[in-house]
Amino acid sequence: MTFWAIQTLNGVSFGMLLFLLAAGLSLIFGLMRILNLAHGSYYLLGAYVALSVIGATGSFVTAAAAGIAAVVVLGIVMERVFLRRLPRDELPQALLTFGFLLIVGDLSLAYWGGGPQTLPKPAFLELPLRLGPLTFPSYRLFVIGVGALVGLALWFLQERTRLGAMLRAAIDDADIARATGIDVSTLSTGVFAFGAALAALGGITAWRLSRGRLRDPAPGLRGRDRGRARQSQGRVLRRAPDRPARQLRQGAVPAARDVHDLRADGHHPGRAPLRALRQPVKLTLGSVAAVLGLALVPFALSSYQLSLLTKMLIFALFAMSLDLILGYGGLPSLGHAAYFGVGAYTVGLLAVRVIDNFWIDFGAGLAAAAVTSALFGLLALRARGAYLLMITLALAQVLWGIAFGWRWLTGGDDGLPGVPRPSAGLPWSLSGGLAYYYFVLVVFVAVTVALWIVVRSPFGMALVGN
Repeated sequence: MTFWAIQTLNGVSFGMLLFLLAAGLSLIFGLMRILNLAHGSYYLLGAYVALSVIGATGSFVTAAAAGIAAVVVLGIVMERVFLRRLPRDELPQALLTFGFLLIVGDLSLAYWGGGPQTLPKPAFLELPLRLGPLTFPSYRLFVIGVGALVGLALWFLQERTRLGAMLRAAIDDADIARATGIDVSTLSTGVFAFGAALAALGGITAWRLSRGRLRDPAPGLRGRDRGRARQSQGRVLRRAPDRPARQLRQGAVPAARDVHDLRADGHHPGRAPLRALRQPVKLTLGSVAAVLGLALVPFALSSYQLSLLTKMLIFALFAMSLDLILGYGGLPSLGHAAYFGVGAYTVGLLAVRVIDNFWIDFGAGLAAAAVTSALFGLLALRARGAYLLMITLALAQVLWGIAFGWRWLTGGDDGLPGVPRPSAGLPWSLSGGLAYYYFVLVVFVAVTVALWIVVRSPFGMALVGN
């Protein structure tokens, strides 16, 4: 009986901690329709600021107030300066706030380090609470009480106060709310700041439940966990967790412009035929010049710079694949890097442990990534907007957790050593940096031409018009 009572208490206290974190996110998204992927960074930053302040002052109350204040200031700046420019535009909001998450994570790692941090327990919570034969840690009861109090306060605020009525009115119809004298701008900033404060409160109260360790609640999104997939002699194939590539602004309109500019008799108006002839010529000359530049520039670079340029071409291939489904297909995804990781791990594992044949490994990697993307599509494409983003992010986080935790297969955080560079049946070796660069460049040019043909084909036109 004592065991189950203690475990129940532990579960409820941890659930209240998650409620403090989720309540702010729900408040911001539910009332303001702002998709804030940086909400976990408020949790992290509030705890770390409290750590620094309590080390200087020794006061729990002062530290908690300082941590919440720092996060509130950050939340106000994000909402007023950045997010206000993107009203109800979920994909730019997701990318912007994801960038803030990475910035805060990297700065926290640089300033406070990545090791466990022990915080002193408040003096008034040192003694345990005894109820008959049971002994409960008073701190866990304190967390349960804080969570319950915050839940009741949120309910009362939204359902029983004038401020709650103003919030509901502003969400239902902001223009009418402004006409009745409600300051919608200030109200929105206040809601965002309050949601950020709740996340900071969750981080501050969490340190004892995590045994003195301050952790990022979204480990797969931390800056130090950024995935890299390297296929090179003696290098390591590291895990490739999910993080979305930057949105590419591309011109899908020119591909269909000739169709829309046709008159009923099938002719372009005015000088359209001349423009239609000049544009492909300019595009072809520019592409040839770019390829020649990429072919000649290695002779002016050091070995380190050449390796960076090689990686740039590899990640450019990844970015073009994301641009195909996002820019042309209109399907935003925060899980696209999962396919990158699946392909890389498949090739690496086959080359190291099964058969080092480039064409077999290459085909298996493509097949594994295709099957994974098909399964993701079956689960995610029923949703739209923010829900599609969240589902793809969650699915990619599942794969990240598998790659990170399945150490005997993937190597976990240590990576997969000994992945050789491909031979591809060529008469010359690709072990040198220059030869490998030209191999990647040829693949890059071939994929670029293939995608150019695809997006201008009937299938591509249908993809754009869908």
